Amino acid sequence: MNLKGRGGISYVLENSPFAQGGEGMIFNVTGQPGIVAKIYKSHITDLSSRENKINIMVLNPPDEKVLSQITWPLDALYNSSGSFVGFTMPKVKINEDLNVIYEYGSSAKFPHMPWSSKVVVAQNICAVLHAVHTAGHVVGDLNPKNISVSPATGHILMVDTDSYHIKDGQYKCSVALPDYVAPEVQKKAKTHGGASYDSLPLPTFTKETDNFALAIHIFQLLMNGVHPYSCAILPSAKSVAVPDTNNSILNGLCPFLKDIKNITIPKFAPPITILPKEIQNMFYDAFIEGHTNPSKRPTAEQWFYALKKISKDVSKCGKVNYHDYSGTLKFCPWCEADMRFRGAIASSQSAISQSKIATPAVAAPKYTTQSTNTNTQTSNTPVYYDYGFLDWVFLVFFVLFGILAITTIIFYTSIKMEGVDAGELPRWLEVLITGSILFIGNLAGMGFWGDTNSDFNTVFYMCLILATISFLFWRAFREAKRKPQVIVISFIAFIAIIMLITCIVKIFPAISDAINGGIL
Repeated sequence: MNLKGRGGISYVLENSPFAQGGEGMIFNVTGQPGIVAKIYKSHITDLSSRENKINIMVLNPPDEKVLSQITWPLDALYNSSGSFVGFTMPKVKINEDLNVIYEYGSSAKFPHMPWSSKVVVAQNICAVLHAVHTAGHVVGDLNPKNISVSPATGHILMVDTDSYHIKDGQYKCSVALPDYVAPEVQKKAKTHGGASYDSLPLPTFTKETDNFALAIHIFQLLMNGVHPYSCAILPSAKSVAVPDTNNSILNGLCPFLKDIKNITIPKFAPPITILPKEIQNMFYDAFIEGHTNPSKRPTAEQWFYALKKISKDVSKCGKVNYHDYSGTLKFCPWCEADMRFRGAIASSQSAISQSKIATPAVAAPKYTTQSTNTNTQTSNTPVYYDYGFLDWVFLVFFVLFGILAITTIIFYTSIKMEGVDAGELPRWLEVLITGSILFIGNLAGMGFWGDTNSDFNTVFYMCLILATISFLFWRAFREAKRKPQVIVISFIAFIAIIMLITCIVKIFPAISDAINGGIL
């Protein structure tokens, strides 16, 4: 595809796009590895307005220092008939969306990214936004999907710049994610019956609305990913509905910075007091004072220097190596947040439990006929025995006896170490000790935990067998000096115990089935 630029420069595009979105396709430019071309799709009808907007952006770029961090238009593109079709922009590597970076919990992709690294990401967003504002432009839709972050370096990239609010709204931003739209824009849209942003009378998006969205991003980066307008209901007010984020922004409901009836902050969110006082005050200006007076919101430049200051005073957690936090604290807020979150999950899970199916009015048959269908598939699902009352009686008996036996061994060993002659451990007790240990191990390895072919259970069972063998023969060799026949007796006893316990374990399920099924 051969296209021309504003000054007649030729651009040869590759035949196929390497990426595409809802509005356009992205092509590599032959012979120019540092740039790519965005070509609008055929369903885009407002190309005349977009052409004017792109040309304004080409003539008014942000600072060159940040051009590598923003997909800013470099040149307008025209086909052979002179029709506007798209634009060129720097070729940059797209990494992770910003919302992926500040996600929290078990589903987070980067749960081990330190707080100090997120401070750096916040600084970089401020640096690029400041350059855009200095060039006289407004982002408008400053949502996390339009900010790409490198987890390794913290460098950010702003994308979809052709949707920016250009030249005081002469070329408007038409879409925006509601969770990041300032209250004054939301109010204006509501006043006009929910009209689209590009149809609202000016002013709509401004540097102050960008500053509002910027403050939300910084808050989420510093505060475990939680949105500053996220609300939770107090336990004493269960009948109260949780307001959604849009309504909270519209009505100024920020539970981190003001008391709201029946409302509190989410369980996994730390209190805002974990942040230095200067940062707390800036958030207050952004969300409370700025709710009615947008000019009170801190600028990107002000945020940049405040963040740079706190990045120099960071403490490390003594328990979790990737936890760090503001040096103004004497404890790790992320450890506390983790405990609160786990506690909330546990309490919510304990509030529900399984129910038992009621006994049917008509008794179920005691026996069922096996299928004679030879095509029936065989399941590889392990069999789990449903142990009955008698099984548990025997199990508890042997466990208690095992504890008693071990206590006896410890008692004999301890008093002998003190030089007291306590005599030899009775032989019958040794046999019962080894028998009970083997029984518990066999039971665990052959059915109580389920899969008899489990590698873990096999190793566990074999370790118990080896430990028991070692114990028996250690005792046998000690006695062999006086009674050599003890070795033979111990070996026979060992084999007998193994056979007895194996038979018991194997027959237990049958006994259980008989008792529970009503046969016995």
